[in-house]
Amino acid sequence: MVISGRCHCGNISFALDWQPEPTEIPARACTCSFCTKHGGVWTSCPAGSLKVTVKQPSRTSTYAFGTKTAQFHVCAECGVAPVVTSRIDGRVYAVVNVNTFEGVDPALLRRASATFEGESEEERLNRRKRNWIGDVEFDALRVPLGAVMAHYTAEVLWLRGEQPFLDNRYSRRHTLRFDGGAELPGSSSPHVVPLPMSDAAAVDPEEAFVASLSSCHMLWFLSIAASAKFRVDRYFDAASGVMAKDAQGKLAMTVVTLKPQVAFSGERLPTREQIDAMHHEAHEQCFIANSVKTDVRCEPVY
Repeated sequence: MVISGRCHCGNISFALDWQPEPTEIPARACTCSFCTKHGGVWTSCPAGSLKVTVKQPSRTSTYAFGTKTAQFHVCAECGVAPVVTSRIDGRVYAVVNVNTFEGVDPALLRRASATFEGESEEERLNRRKRNWIGDVEFDALRVPLGAVMAHYTAEVLWLRGEQPFLDNRYSRRHTLRFDGGAELPGSSSPHVVPLPMSDAAAVDPEEAFVASLSSCHMLWFLSIAASAKFRVDRYFDAASGVMAKDAQGKLAMTVVTLKPQVAFSGERLPTREQIDAMHHEAHEQCFIANSVKTDVRCEPVY
């Protein structure tokens, strides 16, 4: 059973895959001052898995008190805390707030108060390791706001050789090198610099830009589909980009249109609405789309 939940405005949402199918869901109304003031009623499924999505990390905050071993993830827009996490021995554990559930029969909830006063910190952490959700995917925890997730490098090499150069008719062909060892021939686009100075067989920056957006979107889509237990057999995207003058009158890649076509197999097949929703989420999460001002459009092919 997959349980969905979210804060009031939808900025923080989650999908809890409860295994096995529950006949009842324990709902613990913590008696600590914070949970009492914020309506925190928590549940967890140690055998399940949890995926938490944050649309705009800048509109969230975390709060910790007491032993400061747990973080309440609070939406700064609507004030709701759907999730609490605790990092123990390098692993993230979590509980979710049943008051943020969507579409769950209230009759399934077995509500009871819970107090943890008198626990030592060691006892508290051991209890969480036993009882909280241990399979947690939470992108916002991977990269704290303002922190550096990773560095990426690329090498670009161009050599004049015997070319005069000053006549401006030199070859624009060059080499692109990536940290994994791959090398690609690069060139200006023949639309920008005419042949033979450009090499039509090489990769131009505009093509690489379109491919980068398409690749990032695809990788997020595959991850989202796998998390939702939809098996993807094939993903094909005939993406295209348009160069035109922007609002400032400068030439830019103003529109990139993705046209992904995805084939699924297995007993569990997504509806068209679910596929559209996965593409929407992939666009929201795509690092490259979030980094550019280009209008990135997704027009799935069915």
